[in-house]
Amino acid sequence: MTQNPPEQPGGQQPYGASQPAYDPAQGGPGGQHAYGSGGTGPAEPASPMGSPPGGGRQRGNGPIIAGIIIGGLVVLALLLWGAITLIDGRDDTIPTPTPTATDPSDPASEDSSEQPGDQPEPEGGELYDLLTTEAAQVDTDGSTWTVQGSWADASELSAEASEAYTATYTSDDGELTFTAVSFPDVDAADSYVAGVEEERGDPDTTGPVWQEDYGQGRGSRISYASDEGYSIYWYDDTAVVYQVDAADQATASDFYGSLSF
Repeated sequence: MTQNPPEQPGGQQPYGASQPAYDPAQGGPGGQHAYGSGGTGPAEPASPMGSPPGGGRQRGNGPIIAGIIIGGLVVLALLLWGAITLIDGRDDTIPTPTPTATDPSDPASEDSSEQPGDQPEPEGGELYDLLTTEAAQVDTDGSTWTVQGSWADASELSAEASEAYTATYTSDDGELTFTAVSFPDVDAADSYVAGVEEERGDPDTTGPVWQEDYGQGRGSRISYASDEGYSIYWYDDTAVVYQVDAADQATASDFYGSLSF
């Protein structure tokens, strides 16, 4: 006799027993309802084509692309602005200096109004060194003569001159001018003095530079007196011609006699 298998606890059918056919109207097998239908049985997984839980949408790439485009436009605008600025800068015209016209009536523009002491101090040479060291100040009997300003170039006195300078001295006794012109040799110095005599005529007095020979050479001295004052010219074998012009003979002679050369 065939025995029916015992029933499983809870009234469940054993595995492999016949199951009622699936009826879509009744839900899933065993009367289960579809997900979200309000049934009491366990819900089946949602369809892959449905929206994700929570009803949210997938995040797109639109904002990122828009940001990249906007950034690129900003950079392009800056580059264009820089290029325009550079081109405008190159087109600027460099201003041309305008020369300043000199008023002929301006005393500074007239050479005749400039005093020897106002001239730029020359670079100098051996003669210049002698004058600035040995004749910067000359002490005579009761007077001290000092250079006003600085020594000025006097090369216009002779085209053959190696060096030529002039300066104005002042003291309590007044004012005088001292000039020195050096030449390459004594013959050139002789020619210069001969030119002075040709221009000014025969000298009022002549004589030696040194009363005794101390190794400097005796030299020659000539003097001129005029309504403008008194002038003494002298030179020796050093081929330097010196000249002092003062208001009177006493002043010129005292200055001449107080020099060491």
